[in-house]
Order: sequence, then structure tokens, then C-alpha cells
Amino acid sequence: MRHAEMKQFSDVPEDGDNCGTDSFLCQSTEHTVATAQWRAVQDDIQLQNHAAVRQSTTEIDLHLAEIDPPIGQLPPGWNSFHDSGTKKDYYVSPTGHVQWQHPLQGPPPPPSLKKSGLEAGRSIIETPSFVHTEDPVPPSFTPDGQRKRNEDKIGEIPARSTFPRQDLEGSAVSDTPEHRIGTQRQFHSSSNGAAVPSTGSNNGEEQLPVEMGQSQSDDHVRDMLPGLASLVEHNSEELAGQQSAQAGAEEPEDASEDNDSSIFIILEREQPMTKKERNEKQEEIRRQKRKREREETKTQVARTEVQKAIDKQNRKRARRARKERKAMYKAKEKAERIQEQKEGELARREAEAKDPSLKQKRLQEAEEKRIVRAAAKTEELRKKHIRKRKEEEERKAAMAAAQAESLRLKRIQERGERRLARASVNWQAD
Repeated sequence: MRHAEMKQFSDVPEDGDNCGTDSFLCQSTEHTVATAQWRAVQDDIQLQNHAAVRQSTTEIDLHLAEIDPPIGQLPPGWNSFHDSGTKKDYYVSPTGHVQWQHPLQGPPPPPSLKKSGLEAGRSIIETPSFVHTEDPVPPSFTPDGQRKRNEDKIGEIPARSTFPRQDLEGSAVSDTPEHRIGTQRQFHSSSNGAAVPSTGSNNGEEQLPVEMGQSQSDDHVRDMLPGLASLVEHNSEELAGQQSAQAGAEEPEDASEDNDSSIFIILEREQPMTKKERNEKQEEIRRQKRKREREETKTQVARTEVQKAIDKQNRKRARRARKERKAMYKAKEKAERIQEQKEGELARREAEAKDPSLKQKRLQEAEEKRIVRAAAKTEELRKKHIRKRKEEEERKAAMAAAQAESLRLKRIQERGERRLARASVNWQAD
């Protein structure tokens, strides 16, 4: 939802599309609006001090602007980026300063804006009611619920294309250079998350010339500022009143400073999508869904293969364990049986030593067992011989029957041939 809202009022068309993708930085702010106002006032004071130094170098800058910069050469730490909205390049210094001119042509960068706590990748318009010359006390913290309601009200601001020029001219704040000087600082977000500002001075003097390569979108947004300022004032007053009620009687100064400090509005535009773009977006969503499903399927298959391998190893270990237990059981039984035999043999010998008749009885029983085994073996051999002789007789009888049948068929065939021969002779004779 936050990414969809960030597309609204974006100066560069690609910001909303690249929001949340690749290296584009788009993070929901965790600071309150009042804290950002206080930090912006501190940064605005630094820009005022730098304006005088920059104005003294204007003539040198114009002279350097006439000289073409070396192609492909940048000072150490500088980076160049391309703005698709203006079709021009802009340059970012190591301290975070952004300018349209080449660093070998343009002025030295102002103090770093990193201390202001602003996040890259957003279009922010500052409309302070006056310039602070002393350090104010930071305002109180705004609850998440109150900040959510304020963001919902800010989200209801229409797109800049809905502000007619005649309405802007008749707004509560006039669009004059005196009002614009020192009260406006605009940041154009690009696809890499850097901010491209348009410079201005806050010391009440004549405004500096606009830097080379300034696009027409800058003028368009600058024309919007008076109309937006009137909408912001109402929201800032309501926010200041709510913050003062929360702060209590011990901090009335903070509430008054909230009402006087600069107001930051995050303008968000949602460009209407064409049918082709909607289809492409839906196709991309479906493609990502199919990709996730394929990855999940691969993960499941891999997990299944791993589980199969684990189950196979478990089965092997179980079979090996069963074989070991079986072999151990057999070895134990054999050892017990051998031990019993040894014990029985010792007991028998002791008994025979005491009573010699037991030995004779044992030998007689052994002889009887041998005779019985011999008789059983003889009977088995006799039965086996009888069975073989019977099988041989049956085989011979089957062979004789087969020969008799073949002779009978042969005689029948010969008789038929003779009949055919006689019939042929009789037919020839007739």
C-alpha cells in the first residue's frame, strides 16, 4: 500500500515503478512529522549560511559553465546519474549534495544533508512560515494512530495536475519571488534513490540564477507550492493543536513551535495504468507466482529425495540389526545346546561309573536304535525300488500304446491310398 501511495505526485515517472525493486530505496518513515520539521529548520539555517558563499562565486561558476568538462572524468567520490524525466545527467558529491552541473564546472557542494534525517527516494516540498535563527526545542512525539490519520489526510490531496493556474494565483499564499526565496527547497527523486534539488537563498536577497539543465517539471512543481501551502497550513495547525494537548501544561512552548516550524508533506501520486501496463503487471505477478511454485516444488522434491535416502538407510540399518540379533540368538542357542550335551555326558559317565549295568543298558539301547534305523533304511530302499520299477513299467506301456496307435493310423492311411488308386484305375477304364 505504501509503495502504491509513493507513486502519487512523483516527478520522475520511473520512481513509482521502481519502488520496492532492485536498489531503489523506499522506506516508510519511522520519524514523526514534527521531528522532521525541527531537523529541517536546522538544515535550513545551514543553507542560509552557505548561500552567501555561493553567491560570491556566481561569476566564476558562469565562466566555468562555458567550458566543456572532461569526458568520463569526475573528482574522487563523485557519481553521475541520469534523470529520465529531464533527459539529463546530474551529479552526487561524497557528502550527498546533488547538482545538475558537472563538478568541474559547478560550485562547491553545500554542507551535507545527511544530518537532517531525510530519506532518499521521496518528493518532499518544504513550506516554512518563517526562518528560524535560533535552535528550537524538538517537538513531542506523535503517536502512531495520530500519524496514521494525518497521513490519510495528506493522501487525500489531489494530484498536481488538478490545480488550475488561476486557482493557484488566487490562493492564500502569493506565488512571488519574495515568498519563494528562502521558503522552497524541492527534491526530485530518481531511480537510484538520490535527490536532485533546486537551489535557493533564504537571506532575503536576489534569488540566484537557475542551474543549467533545470527541467520544466521544476517550474510546474514550483507553481504548485502556493496552493499546497494553503492545504498544509490547516493540517499543521490541527497537528500542532493535537500535539500541544498531548504534551500537557508543562510544555506549551513545544506546541507553539510545532505550529511555526516547517511543514514536510510527502506527496504521493498514483498514475493511471493503461490496459497494456495492467496486463504486464498481472503477467509479472503470475510469473512470480509460478516461479515460487516451482521453487517450492523443487524444495519438496529435494526434501522427498532426502527423506527417501534417509528411509533407505534406516531400512538397511534395521535389516542389519535383525540379522545381528538372529545370529546372536542362534549362537546363544548353540552354546546352550553344547553346554547341555557336555553336562549330560558328564552326568552319564558319573552314573555309569557308579553302576556298570547302566553302560550295558545304554549299549543295548544304542544297538536297538541302529537296528531300527537299518530296517527303516531297508524299507525305504525297497519302496524306492518298487516305485522305480512301477514307473518304468508305466513308461513302457505308454510307449507300446503310442507305437500301436501310430501303426493303426499308418494302416488306415495306406488303406485309403489303395482305395484312391483303385478308383483312379476304374475311372480311366471307363
